[in-house]
Amino acid sequence: MRSECCEHGLALDEHPSRVTFDLASEGDAVDLTLTHDEFEPGSKLLEDCRSGWPAALSSLKSLLETGEPLAISATAGVADAAA
Repeated sequence: MRSECCEHGLALDEHPSRVTFDLASEGDAVDLTLTHDEFEPGSKLLEDCRSGWPAALSSLKSLLETGEPLAISATAGVADAAA
């Protein structure tokens, strides 16, 4: 199953980028692949997403496995989310 949406970059004066979620059955589990692409060269949004997506996905994994999301801030990176 695939879902695509646009991540707006308008607040940063950038063109929209593309976010794609792919879900695939893997036995009793589901494999999630997130692809975020079509960034402008030198994109500020890209730099923000490099830490934002891993933190958000780590929190989602925790929520699905334990019922509790990780406490992360809007500026958290992976190391912050794992602490």
